[in-house]
Amino acid sequence: MSHSISEILYQWMNKRRIESEVAREMDVPVATLSAKLSPKRPQAKLAADELLPLFEAIRRIGYGSELRGVVYRFLRDLRGDEQEAVAEEKNLVPQILTLVKCLGMMSECANGIHSSTNVAELDKMRIMLRTEVLPVVLQMESILASRVETLRPPHKLPLPQRKPDLAPSVNRS
Repeated sequence: MSHSISEILYQWMNKRRIESEVAREMDVPVATLSAKLSPKRPQAKLAADELLPLFEAIRRIGYGSELRGVVYRFLRDLRGDEQEAVAEEKNLVPQILTLVKCLGMMSECANGIHSSTNVAELDKMRIMLRTEVLPVVLQMESILASRVETLRPPHKLPLPQRKPDLAPSVNRS
């Protein structure tokens, strides 16, 4: 994983502007929650024990389904599910075509979702999201992440500091 779960959660919560609501639900100051999640503060990290209360707070404020999508890859890695290897040669065109096809099929049914009483049709759409749309989106994200990693400059190690000469200097005049 190129990013930590706390960094991903921090970015997502900032984008959604839900940090204060989540902090209120967890009964912690916003600054404390932000410090634990922020990638800019390496000394303060979210403890594993705090993930469950954080997830529960996010669900209580109504962002549970979005959270599921945000942490999907982390949960897949925790379960040890197989990951498809991403080859550098892959491009996004086939994935975009598959995604557009699936979204087209779903858009035909989208108008009637709120009034639909056909459980089988709703389940079919939900399964399509999980089995066709989400994997394509995750594959696209993997391809993009792989490409970004190849474009980033390699991490340079700091040069070793030269130790000062401890021997007394001899004046040769």
